[in-house]
Amino acid sequence: MIGDGLSPVQYDVLPDGRVRMTGVPGVAVVETVVPQQAAAQRDWLAELGIPKNWEALHALARPRGWSRRRFRAIVMDESLLRFRPPFRYRLDAIRIPATDVRLTLCHLGVVVGRLEQLYFAVEGETPGVEGQAVLALGRLYDSPLADRVWKGIGRGIFTHMCAVVLRPVTAPPGTGWLEEVALAEGEQVGCPNARLLATWEDP
Repeated sequence: MIGDGLSPVQYDVLPDGRVRMTGVPGVAVVETVVPQQAAAQRDWLAELGIPKNWEALHALARPRGWSRRRFRAIVMDESLLRFRPPFRYRLDAIRIPATDVRLTLCHLGVVVGRLEQLYFAVEGETPGVEGQAVLALGRLYDSPLADRVWKGIGRGIFTHMCAVVLRPVTAPPGTGWLEEVALAEGEQVGCPNARLLATWEDP
């Protein structure tokens, strides 16, 4: 399903560093990634010509339809997550849709594509994962923002996936449901093994 390029899930950074989520009833504060050391801070917004103004960003995100640009990725596995305190996803305790999951850009609240098929990896099929792993086949929208995202993938800026797993406050960490997935830089993601595996364009 193609929407208007805007995710119902939006984020605000609070003065104490916590992140407040809006758009999902019953969820207010979410776990955030412990910052990772990076060789240099890359201004990919400027490099890719992506505006920092919200209205202009949303305008770029409005899809014209589907593109021919596809990808395969690891969405999550059971490795130790970069949260404080750290924990692991319990994939047998997370509701994972089989299809049609939003793909956003770096948790900016704009949608650039969809995960069209999600499935559990066959044991031993995918090197570099811990425990069970969820893989996905996805496709980018045909939009000005998705064009820039594709360029960013080609330049090695967007290499990883960051699953947004939500849970009730009373539920244990690592459980809940998969709400959406963000395409992101490697140091931004909670699950270090969640990454792009292949990209291609259909004829």
